[in-house]
Amino acid sequence: MKIDEHRRLSLRTWFVLAFSFLLITPFLIVFVVVNSFSTSSTPQPLGQTIGLTNRTIQMVLQNVPVWANPAWQSRLRAKLSTTAMEVRLFNRSHRMIFSYTPNDLRMSHLYAFMRIHSHQSASIDYQETWIDQKHVILNGSVILGIADIDEPMIVLANKLPVDTSFHNWVSGPGAIIIWFLAFVISFILIMYFIGRVFVSKMKRVEVLVRQINLGYFDIDLPSSVIREVNDLSLSLSTMRDNLNAALMARDQVEQERRLLMASIVHDLRTPIFTIVGYLEGLQKGIAKNTHQADRYINACLEKSLVLNQLVSDLFKYSTIDQPEQTLHCEEIDWVTLIEQVVEGFQLKAVNQNVHLTHDYSAFPIIISGDPELLMRAISNVVENAFRYTPIGGDVALLSEIVNQQLRFTVVDSGPGFLLDDLAHIFKPFYRGDKSRNRKTGGSGLGLSITKKIITAHSGQIHASNSEAGGACITISMPL
Repeated sequence: MKIDEHRRLSLRTWFVLAFSFLLITPFLIVFVVVNSFSTSSTPQPLGQTIGLTNRTIQMVLQNVPVWANPAWQSRLRAKLSTTAMEVRLFNRSHRMIFSYTPNDLRMSHLYAFMRIHSHQSASIDYQETWIDQKHVILNGSVILGIADIDEPMIVLANKLPVDTSFHNWVSGPGAIIIWFLAFVISFILIMYFIGRVFVSKMKRVEVLVRQINLGYFDIDLPSSVIREVNDLSLSLSTMRDNLNAALMARDQVEQERRLLMASIVHDLRTPIFTIVGYLEGLQKGIAKNTHQADRYINACLEKSLVLNQLVSDLFKYSTIDQPEQTLHCEEIDWVTLIEQVVEGFQLKAVNQNVHLTHDYSAFPIIISGDPELLMRAISNVVENAFRYTPIGGDVALLSEIVNQQLRFTVVDSGPGFLLDDLAHIFKPFYRGDKSRNRKTGGSGLGLSITKKIITAHSGQIHASNSEAGGACITISMPL
């Protein structure tokens, strides 16, 4: 179950809570236990407890004229026999006309009261006191009678244990033992909690970090109610994901590097092998006449130019990685720039019988960039289009403004890209022709260099096939 981040407490807060629990809990337990065995005494009027005191007193005070009536006195004695009160009645001449003393009944009523109010059948300690009430009944200023009532009061022990020695032990040295036991139990509970939510989580994190170090990334780091532990797990999870992505990217780069080196070696070895062969032939005198020697020399020169172009492309490809050192930006009229490129390919178009056109927007298209690099990038795209356009075909260039951006498109009437090649078109040394024949392709760096130049100008380049089936290269750049 996931815990809300706002409900996670810091490690410091958990330790404060644990320390407070360790200090407070033992004292709280001792207080509860000791008070459970302590005497809590409250005075209770005996007559009121059995429900007769008020009624009996009212019977006496409201019937002064019949105090001397024997029948009424008999009823009063019957009432008083159920209580522990002592009653004496005097007439106006202060002569006693009625007296009642409970004698032995008093103790029996006390024991009956204590049995009712105690859950224990053993004897219960009590303290007995008496309240002396003297009531003078007047009629105006004339005394009608005097009632002297003694009402007993007792103090009972509430839940008093039978064994008073155990009570004394709990209230004395036993409290220290109870406090110590409560402290030990609280300490064990705290250690268990710390081990469960902190130590075990940290050990789990340590094991998982070792697995990450060994290259195992398919693991889940534990969450915790402790904020710092949970933050550590989240940080390690992020590190794990980033490390996994970095290793995958490294493997991809390494694979591309190997392909790049293999392609470089292949493209360098072929012209060098040809040059060495022809030079050895000239050295050994294989060329029998001047015409044959000139043919060998021209072949060596041609292959030397190929090597020079390949080295130049490699140098340009490596320097484009540092655009802040290679870009020399200025305001450029895009249409004028493309027209210069088109003019440079006019002779090639005539020789290959290819129809080269450039359509552009009527509005001026002004961008900021390095004119030399942009001309090289566009020339690479146009050169690639000419390479695969058949005799009598078309190469169409279109410059327009779309969504406040420059969009430049080069479309040829060649066979177009294979679907498997579209994802690799802009990779260095990639060619659709796996034989890497010079007659069907260049060095394989042209479109890669173009992509780097366009990206350095905050633009994008995309390869696709046109509706007619030819290759289509689209470049988008900010105005």
